[in-house]
Amino acid sequence: MSTGSTLSASFPTTIGAYDTVFQGPLGDAVRDEVQPRCSSLVYSTFLGATVEEGGRGIRVDTDGTALVTGRTSSPDFPTTDGAFSTDLQRHGRGFLTRFNATGSALVFSTYLGGSGADYGNTIELATDGRSWSPAAQLRPTFPVTPGAF
Repeated sequence: MSTGSTLSASFPTTIGAYDTVFQGPLGDAVRDEVQPRCSSLVYSTFLGATVEEGGRGIRVDTDGTALVTGRTSSPDFPTTDGAFSTDLQRHGRGFLTRFNATGSALVFSTYLGGSGADYGNTIELATDGRSWSPAAQLRPTFPVTPGAF
């Protein structure tokens, strides 16, 4: 499994992937998974919108769903109903996205960050199944839940 960014419209995607069309002139985030020994793609998809995205961290949960984090500058980055934040607000924000196990749909996707430039760098999975993605640059306005360290 991997995540990153591409400037290539011909980056290989798989049939049935969430997004098979390159959209960002400055780059789209990508998520892909290969079979053992790198013999073929399990699935490969773009994740992006009209400006720029870059994936930086990825984890696969025990149910096979992939969580991806990174940074976006796109005001139309794909978010899901009930997302924590559906508004870019500024020039760059982190994102946290969960794909279903086949990579064909988003389970959830949200912007994540404060009023400055934030991005997700890694993802750690908690033992109770909740996930979190620390930002590499924390601003005073970065959202924090009550009782957080």
